[in-house]
Amino acid sequence: MSLPDFFIIGAPKCGTTTLYNWLGRHPEVNAPHKEPCFFSQDIFPTSSLPTHIESLSEYTSIFNFRAATQRISGEATPKYLYSDMALNEIKRLCPDARVIVCFRDPVDLVISLHYQKFREGEEKESSFVKAWRRTVDHNGTVLSRDANFGGQPNYYFWGAYGCRLKKLYELFTADQILLVGLNEIQSDPETTYKKLIDFLGIDDDGRTSFGASNVGFKIKRPWLHRFAVFLKRVSAPVLRSLHRARDGRGLGLLKLLNRYNTEVGAYSIGVSEDLRVEIREVLLADIEMAERIFDVYLGASQS
Repeated sequence: MSLPDFFIIGAPKCGTTTLYNWLGRHPEVNAPHKEPCFFSQDIFPTSSLPTHIESLSEYTSIFNFRAATQRISGEATPKYLYSDMALNEIKRLCPDARVIVCFRDPVDLVISLHYQKFREGEEKESSFVKAWRRTVDHNGTVLSRDANFGGQPNYYFWGAYGCRLKKLYELFTADQILLVGLNEIQSDPETTYKKLIDFLGIDDDGRTSFGASNVGFKIKRPWLHRFAVFLKRVSAPVLRSLHRARDGRGLGLLKLLNRYNTEVGAYSIGVSEDLRVEIREVLLADIEMAERIFDVYLGASQS
């Protein structure tokens, strides 16, 4: 079986797609499928996904090497960081795997993630404040620690990634884990890229030009976007076989519409400084744990 040599496992909205795309263009890397999500079925069953990978043999088949220059293979599924099943199975099946984790300030993470989920149709509430209040009340009491609550994303779950790092470090040795900050990716992509290829043990391909993925944009006509997301959802069962044939890639019709219905720029998040302080206080213990593991500052003392 062809199992991956490396995994980019999170956190969401922290640059995982950018790193995956950088590595996917390296001649020695085989990265055919970004988010198969096979190992994280304890929090998201693959039956709910367009690709619907049903077995280990089906999963490993997507990593068959396709070029003579390719030496290693890998994938990127941010959900794996949050899944006990994923981390345990990766350790069992790929004990020598290299694991890459992207990170950023958890407050910015949850706000950005909400907008992405709304854009993709998984989140029905356009207001981040109301979406946050689904699982954290006005007193700061966490009402649910599950990935989803009431059929929609739980942003507390995704922001509290310090405890997930603790689990990761319990399973893998420090030299198997590479931590990459979003600020590093944005401010010094060349140094970040060289850190990646050194970590994976592949040659420098001489790249000097680096692009960013999932650049921020705002929706111009929300009603049109909601309609497009609805069409994508209802057509998903019909398109599953096509997704499989295209290694998990769709036709890109929603992306095509987004070119017409969006504009590059910061979106209006409507999050007050008081709410940011509250989010940080709710996540404080987890942020402090992440800071101890990362040995970086995420603003734990701000309250």
